[in-house]
Amino acid sequence: MHPLLERQLRKAFGTLETVPEECRPLLEAVSRSYEGADEDRALMDRSLEISSREGREREKRLSEEAEKLRLKTKELQDARTAMLNALDDALASQKDSTTTNLMLQNAERLAHIGAWRWDVPTGTLAWTDEIYRMFGTSPGEFKPTYDAFLARVHPEDRDLVKRAVDASIRGHAPYDIEHRVVRPDGSVVVVHERAEVSYGKDGTPLEMDGTVQDVTEEKKAQMRIRELDQLKDKFIRIVTHQFRTPLNAIRWNIEALLNEQLGPLKAEQKEFLRVTYDANTDVISRIRDLLTAMDIEEGRALVSKETVSVETIWNGVLAEWKKRCTLKDLVCEYAPPSAPLPALQGDGEKLRDVFAKIMDNAVTYTPEKGRVDANLEYRDGAIRFSMKDTGIGIPAVEQPRVFNRLFRASNASTMKPDSSGLGLYISKYFVEQHGGRIGFESEEGKGSTFWIELPVTTA
Repeated sequence: MHPLLERQLRKAFGTLETVPEECRPLLEAVSRSYEGADEDRALMDRSLEISSREGREREKRLSEEAEKLRLKTKELQDARTAMLNALDDALASQKDSTTTNLMLQNAERLAHIGAWRWDVPTGTLAWTDEIYRMFGTSPGEFKPTYDAFLARVHPEDRDLVKRAVDASIRGHAPYDIEHRVVRPDGSVVVVHERAEVSYGKDGTPLEMDGTVQDVTEEKKAQMRIRELDQLKDKFIRIVTHQFRTPLNAIRWNIEALLNEQLGPLKAEQKEFLRVTYDANTDVISRIRDLLTAMDIEEGRALVSKETVSVETIWNGVLAEWKKRCTLKDLVCEYAPPSAPLPALQGDGEKLRDVFAKIMDNAVTYTPEKGRVDANLEYRDGAIRFSMKDTGIGIPAVEQPRVFNRLFRASNASTMKPDSSGLGLYISKYFVEQHGGRIGFESEEGKGSTFWIELPVTTA
């Protein structure tokens, strides 16, 4: 028999021997449901733990990469300046001096980029040896001209390059572009180019000075990371979909028992069935949130628009809010709008989910004997909802990450050890899809106030 069920039975009946014989088949079924729910929940917790850890590691890695990129950018800028100065000297003197070549080679070796200069009126190009290497050719095999360069650009990218060059020469946009180059052996490299245009006194474009960097390996690494992310998400999606069917079946069976469709139950029996039902519902909710978060990441979370009443939507959550406050011995007060609120164009189901998640956080992270206040009003063309609590609050240093996927404040586990960290991430997405805003004020140890603003617009 499941340990939790056994504890509840002992609490209700004193000893297992006093449990009525007619209840034993039901108890066996409930025990199996407990065990199945435990397995499902353990696997889901493991999936969320892995995703959360990966999220933290990825955030740390991105911070490190950002710092490396900052240093690399400065390094590239210094190298680019050195190469262009050397290239300028070489073109001005028309000499292939040893000093100039060494300067260019050292700069290229440092930054792994090449430099080029294009004489716009004549269409001739001059570039460094590094670019020949990228293009898989040599000075004796390839005479740099703009037309010859375009011939090496991948056919699908030529119009893109032409438009970028034209826009840069006309002064409409900087030349900063990624495109593919086809080598003579048929292999393809991806390059990143940046350039600046110099003009004559009459505004005529004279020269473009630029740099080019081979980013093929970087693109391959990024593609591999995306493929691994997609594979992981696909696995989680398959597993969670498989969970939902048996979990919903368990929920329906428990609902039937609680509604006494199979016969009357004692108060103690109803209580441990209710605990089972709540645990089952929590797992289903977390699965739904995980799938919703994945849909958001993949652009599949659709928000419909129809005329809805925000006050009616909130009233649907209000009863559950008051019930939970009563069970936890919290004071809860709601300040309704002073006048009827205008309707807005929105997705009633998604907005209800937002209200429910804000309510759930306020109740969950407020200790017993605390207070939670809700307010709904119309001002400045928007409907504003806020919920203030006297809960644990959010550490100041962690507040910028509150709406991040899978984020949980460091002090949150004391109140709810196994939350997914997806509620506010999903809420922010749904609110912004309605053209609204979401925010909060919080002080650790004193509580938080979360608010949303939804603009009132016509269809």
